Amino acid sequence: MKKRLLAVSSIVVFALAVDGAAFAYWTAPPSGGSSGSAESGNSIALALSSATPTAALYPGGQTNVSLNASNSNAFAVSIKSLVLDMSQGTGGFAVDAGHSGCATSALNFTTQTNSSGWIVPANSFLLITLSNALEMGAGAANACQGASITTYLMANSATAYSDTVSSTGGLLNHYRLNEAALSSDTFSGTAGTALESHVGEMGATWTTTLPLWGADTGAVLTDAGRLRKADSSYASVYYSSATPASADYRVSADIRVMTSVAYDQVGVIGRFDTANTLGTYYIARYSQTAAAFFLFRVVNGEWVSLGQYGQALVDGSTYRLSLDLSGTTIRLLVDGVERVSAVDSAISGTGRVGTVLGMGWNGAPVHTDITNTTGMHLDNFQASNTPVVVDSKGSNTGEYFGGVLLGHNGAVAQAGTAVLFDGVDDYASISRQIADDFSIEFWFKSTQGRNTQPDWWSGAGMVDAEVAGSLNDFGVSLRSDGKVVAGTGNPDVSVVSTGTGYNNTAWHHVVFTRTKATGALKLYVDGVSAGTATGNTNSLTTPTSINFGRMANGSNHFEGSLDEVALYNSVLSAATVTAHFSAGGS
Repeated sequence: MKKRLLAVSSIVVFALAVDGAAFAYWTAPPSGGSSGSAESGNSIALALSSATPTAALYPGGQTNVSLNASNSNAFAVSIKSLVLDMSQGTGGFAVDAGHSGCATSALNFTTQTNSSGWIVPANSFLLITLSNALEMGAGAANACQGASITTYLMANSATAYSDTVSSTGGLLNHYRLNEAALSSDTFSGTAGTALESHVGEMGATWTTTLPLWGADTGAVLTDAGRLRKADSSYASVYYSSATPASADYRVSADIRVMTSVAYDQVGVIGRFDTANTLGTYYIARYSQTAAAFFLFRVVNGEWVSLGQYGQALVDGSTYRLSLDLSGTTIRLLVDGVERVSAVDSAISGTGRVGTVLGMGWNGAPVHTDITNTTGMHLDNFQASNTPVVVDSKGSNTGEYFGGVLLGHNGAVAQAGTAVLFDGVDDYASISRQIADDFSIEFWFKSTQGRNTQPDWWSGAGMVDAEVAGSLNDFGVSLRSDGKVVAGTGNPDVSVVSTGTGYNNTAWHHVVFTRTKATGALKLYVDGVSAGTATGNTNSLTTPTSINFGRMANGSNHFEGSLDEVALYNSVLSAATVTAHFSAGGS
């Protein structure tokens, strides 16, 4: 779950100086800071330190605890509770070495909660006073005289965004879009870098199989951030460091055709057995000379064709090649469309995933000359166990198409992941389950957008159910000036956001609501109203599907990231929208 969770330690020091009976008072604030972490492991900077003392502490008594919370982030942080960090010291307390006879069992810190949250402003600090939070037992030993006691506190903002959404009335579908990639590499880096010296975004430290199968060279990064075979050579074969959890997964990569080179070949491999020196794996590849995609099984170096699909590739174009492995069903897909399918049980091991460049053959190995401007290159490599769009609320599972990249940084408090669309052919599709009263909620980040017309269907489709013509449809898009547009059809009515420039690489929260009885349309961006309009009062049932990342009619692809798409059969109130935005860690 994507929890907005901060776990931050603070040192609060007390000195005990007594005459006949123990009492305590604050010393000068100690030096030192702390750091926190979200559940995903990404760091959130938040520091707690002791503030000026306001009262003394005596045996049998209580005192206030005052502290400063410093926030160096560009967004506000809400602290929901302050608790004793019992993993540190002795049950959350420590006594200086000169007073070892002072038992910390005499001390007690009462957990402090704030349902509204202590809001620490962006790039600022907040003084927090916890009334009577620290208590000393009446039986505190005289050995505590003059002691310095360290109290460890932990700050939490423990409301999970997903819990906030899932507890909202009318929720039908919740697409967290946090399906994780096993291995992901965009091949960004210095041109000429050998692949084995490069580290990709996720599970992508590469190992060359030289000299397996006569491979005689490596692969290098291009000046455009892609991967090509190095110079004039026969072949390069690599596998990534990712270890799949099962043998069922999909391996994909973009094929970028710079120019056509005879006998040039590129592809992806799966279930690759790293211990077999003869070669055991499945491979999906394209042959320039044959002008076709091929699916092969290779066992102990013996090749068996599982099928092929003829298609001439165009210079300057990009195609998404996928090898899909599910039990004994082995498939080759091009741009998300199945082109070859076979049933084969020869290779059942999990194996590894990887890339192949070259391996041209004309009665003997053919050495092709591939440069930064010639031949076929690979880009946006990805392997995933779960290429489906998971509905965490219901059972309306969808599917990714093109080459949607998984595992990118998410919108909610730096926790979890999002998906990235390329603006060319990437999108996701789910079945439509809303038609009357509804709310569409999501987060987006982009530098793109399309057109500046006032109709939602002219922008880059983010969450959309557009059908060509004046029909009962709907959707939300992004314009090139950074305005968000949402609307319904028959007749076409759109709301254009009052704010602009939302295509600024920052995450933004969007909610679009529709009330069937009145046709009322409302658009919210980043928790506040961004415009209203009135559309028809029909059931919007023309579209059968909703697309993420393009118009549902197949046009106007979106370039950027989407996260946390939620669909409701209810109309969210303005207060609920604001609460969701706040829960997301704005």
